[in-house]
Formats: sequence, C-alpha cells, structure tokens
Amino acid sequence: MQYARAVSAAATLTVRADVVRYGEYQYDDANTAAQSAYSLTNLRAGIRGKRLFGEAWMRNAFDTRYVPIAFAYPGLGAVRVHRRERRAAHVRRARRGDILKV
Repeated sequence: MQYARAVSAAATLTVRADVVRYGEYQYDDANTAAQSAYSLTNLRAGIRGKRLFGEAWMRNAFDTRYVPIAFAYPGLGAVRVHRRERRAAHVRRARRGDILKV
C-alpha cells in the first residue's frame, strides 16, 4: 500500500507499507522440522521536493523471528539453520541527480 500527498506546491510526502505472508514450510522429508507461517512488514516514508528528498525505511519492522532456510543432514538427525534477517532501518537524503545505492 502506498500513499502520496502534496504538502506544498514544491514537496510531496510518501508513505508505503508492504506485508509479505509466507506459508508453513517443512525442511525435511519426514516432516519433523518445520517453519510455521509468518509475515514480514516493511515500511518506508519520505518527502520529495524539486531538488531535494529524504526518506527512511525499516525492513522486518516488527522483528519477526523466522528461519529463512535450513538443510537436513541425513543420519545426523540435525537441521542446519541459517540466520534470519533482523530488523533494519536506514535514513538517507540527497539532491536530485545524485547516484544513490539503496
């Protein structure tokens, strides 16, 4: 969902929210190790003018705990779990025409 509104003749405020839902996932053939369903929420807000802009964003805004990937090791009875992406935030500002990395 995205919302944009002119706050003056020269500036626009933009607010955005993304929610992604992931279903339950089984990591092994025997269905003994699983990740239950979860949702991730990402937020972004910014103001943009004719020559300047600024924005802030937050990924995994509610710090949802999840296991994005895991591998079963047959015979060991263990599943190797890779760390999830933790909540992250960033603020940036720039002039129009600047090259930015997101």
